[in-house]
Amino acid sequence: MRSWALAAAISSMLATPALAEDWAREVGGWTVGRTGDMCIMTMEYEGAGATNLTLAVNEETEKTYLSVDNYLWSAKEGEVYELAYHLGEWVYTAPAIGTEANYIRKGFITSVSSEFLSDFAKSDDLEITRGDILVDDLSLKGSAAGLAVFERCRTELARDMEQRRRDRERLSHIPTDPFADDLD
Repeated sequence: MRSWALAAAISSMLATPALAEDWAREVGGWTVGRTGDMCIMTMEYEGAGATNLTLAVNEETEKTYLSVDNYLWSAKEGEVYELAYHLGEWVYTAPAIGTEANYIRKGFITSVSSEFLSDFAKSDDLEITRGDILVDDLSLKGSAAGLAVFERCRTELARDMEQRRRDRERLSHIPTDPFADDLD
């Protein structure tokens, strides 16, 4: 799948995540939950355009994504933006792909490393820049507590996925349709 198509697919899932009710948690101002094979941590900020920041881990691909969007932004779907993410003394640069959630919220999504998550947990704020232009400056108050629950979600999700795999393997000798004409 092309990277912009993947970004669009993930962005649409993150726009209004339907989190599993038995796993949704509120901690440190963050909402942490599960949807499908993903753990998601999100916060909506007050202010112009109500910026929304979301972290999501796809356990199947083991990739972590950062998505930020806002009602007032004009980012273009599929466009690549060179952004810098300032977490205290740490600066990460990565291309981000423009997203459009429900044709209302526009922003971007990018893949981040485990080091980014570690620094995210230790930082007081996330400043995002596009060259010399300040995109947003977001408080990360409560992010360490949120990430601790996020990691617990990931552990439980990995355990559930392994159980599903074992169940599929255990039942793999049974045909999906034992009455099909083309069985040998």
